[in-house]
Amino acid sequence: MPPPSRPSSDGTRADHPDRNRGRRRAKPDDQRFQHADQASPALIGVTLGPWDYSYHALRNTGECVIAIPSAGLAEAVVDVGNSSGQDMDKWSGFGFTPMQPKEVSAPLVRECFANIECVVADDRLVDEYDLWVLRPVRAWYAPGLRGSGEFHHRGNGTFSTNGSVIDLRDRMTKWPSLSV
Repeated sequence: MPPPSRPSSDGTRADHPDRNRGRRRAKPDDQRFQHADQASPALIGVTLGPWDYSYHALRNTGECVIAIPSAGLAEAVVDVGNSSGQDMDKWSGFGFTPMQPKEVSAPLVRECFANIECVVADDRLVDEYDLWVLRPVRAWYAPGLRGSGEFHHRGNGTFSTNGSVIDLRDRMTKWPSLSV
């Protein structure tokens, strides 16, 4: 069931009803590995395999939103990654608020300071390497959250933010081999 619509107070777009029209409802997921592939035209590489619910949504729709959370959401992001959208509604389960995008049907995440709407530019490497090449079509940021501090997964259950380390190895329960 989609959340009720309400106006935005931070200058970003308002919440929206589920626009997937019969397709699986988009769910928040931690996109484990992302990197910029080139600057012009802008391309983003994302590693995402068939073990993830989001893989099937991306395969079926050809679009997604990359939501960029602040360090204050680090524990919630790890918890999102430890759960499956097949088993729960991650939006209500983790207190995230979907917002209406402009170019794609996947929702933006209000609590994140930036969101990038993307379409699949190239999927030739997916079957062999689980590597998707995405083309950003619109980017958003929430002025009230700007500068709230990005964080980066270091690959072993620890994260860094502006020189500090956040150790969440004990929380990385779904993929323990990645937290050693």
